[in-house]
Amino acid sequence: MVHFEQTIHILLDPDKKDVQERFQLFIRLLAEPLDYDKQGQLKLNQIMSAYLNGHYYNFCCMAVPFIEECIRSILIKTGFNITKLKAEDGIPTEYKTMSALNFENIGDYIPMEIVMFIRTVLLQGKYYTGLNIRNDVAHGISKWEEYSDYATNLVLYIMFQLARVAIQKKEIDE
Repeated sequence: MVHFEQTIHILLDPDKKDVQERFQLFIRLLAEPLDYDKQGQLKLNQIMSAYLNGHYYNFCCMAVPFIEECIRSILIKTGFNITKLKAEDGIPTEYKTMSALNFENIGDYIPMEIVMFIRTVLLQGKYYTGLNIRNDVAHGISKWEEYSDYATNLVLYIMFQLARVAIQKKEIDE
C-alpha cells in the first residue's frame, strides 16, 4: 500500500508543474478501456478533481458508482451473464453489480485478488467483513469529515486495478 500511495503522489502531485498533463493522462488511462465518450471523461475529470483538491468524501461519493460501472462494463464485455430470471414470474432482471462479486466463477472475469480487495474495502457481507465504504456513501452513514486520504486511496487503488483489468481484457480482444 505504501508503494501505491507513493505512486499516486508522484502521478498526481499538485505541486508539480506538469500535474495537468499527468492528470489528463490518468483520465485517458481510466476512460479508454471503458470506451468512455467525452461525457464519461468529464465525469472522471470531476471525480479526480475532488481527489486532487482533498475533497475525499465527494471523491468517494462519485468514485463508488464509477467503480460499479467499471465492474459492470468489464463483466458485460467479457461475456458474464448479468441477467437472471425472477423465480415467481420468469421475467429477466439484472443482477446488482456488487452481488455478482459473490458468484463462484467471478474469478474467470476479474482476478480474485481484486474481487477480494473490492469486497474488503467497499462491502460487508455474510461471509466477510469489510470497511463497507459503498454503503456508507450510498446511505449517508458516514460524515464527510470521517473520510481520510487513506480510505480514499483504497478506493482510488480499486479504480487503478479495474482500469488495469479493462486494459488487459481489451488487449486480449484485439
